[in-house]
Order: sequence, then structure tokens, then C-alpha cells
Amino acid sequence: MTHRASVKRKVLVGAVLAVSMLATAVPASAKLSVSAGQKCTKRNVADKASGLVCMPTKGVQTNLTWQKNMPDNEASGITKTSIKIGWMGDITGPTASAQSINYRGLQSYVNYRNKNGGVLGRKLELIALDDKFGATQAAVNFDRLALTDRVLVIAGMGGSHITGLVDAKMSALSDPIMIVGAQQTTVVEQNSANFYSWMQSYSDIADVALAKFTRLQGGDPKKIVAATFALAVPSGTEYGEWIKKKVTAKGGKYCGTVTEAGTATDHTAAVNRFKALLQSCGANSVGLHGSPAFAKLYADAAAKAGLDTYPHVGIHGIASPFVYDGMPSSMFKAIQGVHAFAGAGKANNTPGGRIINQWMRNQQWSGDIDNPNFVHGWVNGIVVSQAIENAWAKNGAVTRTNLRSGFKSTFDTQGLTCPIDLRTKNYSPCAAPMTWTPGRGLVLEGSLANWRKGLTGDIRL
Repeated sequence: MTHRASVKRKVLVGAVLAVSMLATAVPASAKLSVSAGQKCTKRNVADKASGLVCMPTKGVQTNLTWQKNMPDNEASGITKTSIKIGWMGDITGPTASAQSINYRGLQSYVNYRNKNGGVLGRKLELIALDDKFGATQAAVNFDRLALTDRVLVIAGMGGSHITGLVDAKMSALSDPIMIVGAQQTTVVEQNSANFYSWMQSYSDIADVALAKFTRLQGGDPKKIVAATFALAVPSGTEYGEWIKKKVTAKGGKYCGTVTEAGTATDHTAAVNRFKALLQSCGANSVGLHGSPAFAKLYADAAAKAGLDTYPHVGIHGIASPFVYDGMPSSMFKAIQGVHAFAGAGKANNTPGGRIINQWMRNQQWSGDIDNPNFVHGWVNGIVVSQAIENAWAKNGAVTRTNLRSGFKSTFDTQGLTCPIDLRTKNYSPCAAPMTWTPGRGLVLEGSLANWRKGLTGDIRL
């Protein structure tokens, strides 16, 4: 499918509600029951005296009850028929191999949720804007979503190179808007009141890398000698610094980082520089940062350079089926990516995995469901929907400002990631390594729950 930059995508599909309201009239004086689990009784649409509408209750799409209607608030993206949410990132540029998949997951959840009654009696309307990985266009896109389209919340943002810029823009707004569920969690996001995140941080990934490297060195972290190969963006520098901090704190050695531009189409020269660094310092462990397309180029060059004997622990961009499609087989065991979400293919028998498998049959982008980035986008939809319902329950209305109260809660992600708890902080950690297994795809090493126990939750370098 061809995407154009800055395209406003409206999703207004499916039935208006799963229950018809076109039959038996209800007397104007009657008090309609809204007991838990009740199906809405049918009524004549001309009877408006009750002021109630039939809509899903507390995140359960099939639990339709009569409820007081939420007031419109167009300044916060809430119209009579829709709730506008935004997404911004790279759909067609050099990192689209990761970011566009996240967008597709969110869009697919929006389609699913709208087909099952929407949120608080309204359809979710997703406005997704493509920046092609350019900071200038990203700034324009943010302004459009926040000031022109007036979305309630931005449910996903890609690119660490724009995090600081966008954070400053959010802080300057008179009516604050938040970005939630971003495709990376940097120290800027962790220390900002403008973000809510449930994607693993680079500190979390470094915790996993330290545990893996220690195990491979017979349990002695002092034997670790590590180096990092990274995409030349702020998060690449951050990942290298986190590995350095974790490894040296345990008595190991860190050799340095070699970076490569995201626009590079061949990594041979950069990989040869990296090989020289590894050999000069006696490295035995490698951290790998980058998008799926970036990692694929690295793997091709690394196999030719003989780096398949080094264990690599990569960020979430490496935990993508795209990386391993056509990768030299010698690199399969050498490279692991770390992610907070498992793929939702047939092997995922969680409640959320079963829903995705059933809904995505014959749907657009059905081939993406094994990708953890798709699941991340889907979970963003789940959390945002529940936060909107929480804000409505607490405040009797939903605005950009009081939506923050909706996120200060726990969230049921149907087993697709670790339990999310944002009651006391704006970040809920989760991370585990994944191994590519031919015929099975990306397989979690152990469980998300067990790996979560080893995450330190560091927020400052």
C-alpha cells in the first residue's frame, strides 16, 4: 500500500453499535438499568428523554450498557461521533521497517474497536502523519495534530531524534497534550511529564544485555568486554552509554561505539571499522542498535567480516522478522533483539493473541501480526481506550488535561506484554530477548515476567 506524507486517515468503519436501538419505545419517565453485563434493551430512537446511550463498559466491547452520554469537546478532539487520536512517525522513510508496522498495529486495533462499538459510544478516528524520519517535518506534524486537528492524545511517536524537540513543544502548549506509547523510551521520555510509556527503555535493554553477556562469560561479569554498533541518532548513543554503565559497574570493560548513518545503503566500511575496534580491545560481546532495515544491512556486512562468532544483543528494532528474512544463517544465533511485546502469530495463545489472530484473518496487514512492533501498536490502542474510559469515569467528561488522570491506573493488555502500572510513574518496564527460530519465527527466551525481575528501572545515565 502506498502512503503519502501527512495523510489524514479517518477510520469510521463498521456498525454504529453492536445493538440496534430501533424497536420498543421506553417511556420518558422510565429509569433504565445499567447493571454490569447487561445487554442494552431496544428502544425507539425518537425517545431521547433518558439522555442515555448504549455503549461499551470499562474496556469490554461486548458489555453494552445504557450510560450517560459523554459531552462533546471539539477542542480536545471529541465530537458527537468520534474521538480523534494522533500518530506521528516514519511511514515511508528509512526507518519505516519498524515505525510503519507500529502504525499498522494501532490502525488495526482502531478498526477492530470501531467494529465492536467504539469507545464511549463514539468511533475512534486515527490521524496518522508521516515524517519520513525528518525532524523538520515531524515538528510540522506535531503542530498539526496538536493545534489544527486538535486530537485528544498522540498514541505513538517514532524517532529519538525528535523527542527533545517535541517535549519542548508539548510543555509550551496552554492546553497540554500527551504522547503515549512511543516507539522508544529514552531518558528524556522517562523524565518528562508529557510522555507515558510501556515500551522497554534502553536501560532495560542494557540490563538484559548484561545478564546475557554475564551468562556467556560463565557467570563472571568482570570478563565482559563489550562494544556497540549503532544508528547515528541520540538513542544509539544512549544505548551505548547504558551498556557501558552496566558493564563497567560490574567490573567489565567497554571499548566504544561505532555509528552509521540511517541513510547508508551498505555497512561494509563501518563494519570493518567496528571489526578493528573489536579485535583491538579483545571484545567478546556486542550491543546492536538500529531499525530492522539498518540491522539487516549490518548482518550482511557482519557475516562477511566474520563477526558471527560474537554474541549480539540488540534493541527492539532488531526484534523483527524483517531482520532475519534473507539474513545469512550464520547470524541467526549471533543476533538477538530485545522487546516488550511478543508477536501475535499462532504461537501466541494469550487472550490478546487469540483476538488478533481471529480479527486479522483476511484483513489488511495480516502478515504483520508476528512482528512485536505490530503488537505494540495494537496495545497502544488498548491502553488509550481504557485511559479514555477511566478519565470519563473519574471526571464525567474527557479533556486533554484530565486524560492524565485516566492513565494513572493499571491496564489489562490481555497478555500481550507485561502488566502495565502507571499509578505512580509514567513508565512501566518490560523487556526480554528473542531468538529467531526457522519455522517458528521470533521466540521469547523464557518469559516476559521472569526477565522483568532483573530490570533496574534506571532513568538517569
